[in-house]
Amino acid sequence: MSKREVLPDILISHEDTIPSTAFQPLVDTVSAPGLALELEARTPSGPQAGLFWLLPTAAIVFIARSYLDGFLKEAGKDHYQLLKKGIASLWPVFFGEGRAIRATLVGTPGKIPRDQTYSITFSMMAEANSGLTFKLLLRDDISAEEYNFVIAEFLDFLSRYYSGSLDSPVQSRMASSRVVGRTIVMAHDTATGCFVFLDPTTAEAPGANWDR
Repeated sequence: MSKREVLPDILISHEDTIPSTAFQPLVDTVSAPGLALELEARTPSGPQAGLFWLLPTAAIVFIARSYLDGFLKEAGKDHYQLLKKGIASLWPVFFGEGRAIRATLVGTPGKIPRDQTYSITFSMMAEANSGLTFKLLLRDDISAEEYNFVIAEFLDFLSRYYSGSLDSPVQSRMASSRVVGRTIVMAHDTATGCFVFLDPTTAEAPGANWDR
């Protein structure tokens, strides 16, 4: 994503090899008066070296704090459900055996895991405090049902985070997580039903900090 001083409430950033029509159901579902929504096409990054979990996925939905802290308070909670529905429309585009979009990641030999647990085509990001960013990774083999559940849990996590209502132990565990590139990397663990805060320097190793 391009760096900018003012973020829209919702930013959909995608490589220009992905047709913008792939996101039209999301755009149509969430568009509303007063909502700052932007669709950004970007040039593919090409061969990349770096920490795998920090590399940009082909498509990203970015939620700014202004969405939950500002727009939603004016528009009402009904739009929160529309956002979940809109993001749900992306599952058949980027996941499942019949997915419409498949991507391959070109990088330095030995730097990209052979068995990629997480999707390289789609992720979600959100604004955090102190100039930090949350990045939610999603398993490449995630089912539609689990995808919808994880998205809802992530949005609920953001709501609690912005309102300052995260439990103290959760805040403590998140504060102790490894932040690299000003990014807090998260994923959802199906075994525990919790979010894990991942250490980007350990690649595919499991994380140790949990949000219950």
